[in-house]
Amino acid sequence: MKVLHVIPGLPKRSSGTATFIRSLFKAQLSSLDVRLATIAPVDPIISEEIPLLAFEHQSFPVASLGRSSDLYRYLQRESKSVDIIHCHSLWRLSSIYPEFARRGSNAKLVVMPHGTLSPYALK
Repeated sequence: MKVLHVIPGLPKRSSGTATFIRSLFKAQLSSLDVRLATIAPVDPIISEEIPLLAFEHQSFPVASLGRSSDLYRYLQRESKSVDIIHCHSLWRLSSIYPEFARRGSNAKLVVMPHGTLSPYALK
């Protein structure tokens, strides 16, 4: 089974989501064909621990959108050969891309909001 994880970013001093994704990714490596795609910058410690692809972040029109045309094109290509796209987070374009990219393919989408629906985050 092929699983493609997508997370908006893995910067230095990142949240518990980064810790979770590292643990999950490492656990899945032994039995699955697993990949991780994110938007740069990436904490060098994380990139040394697990193989990942980091795509350029585009700040136009608004940096906080998490826009990356390269990530979207990658997801469109890869969705044809993966079984599951596992999206970690909400509220950024990098979290919307997986649904659009997988349409027309057999890939299933799993969305894990990780606390982005907590009362604090919703404020």
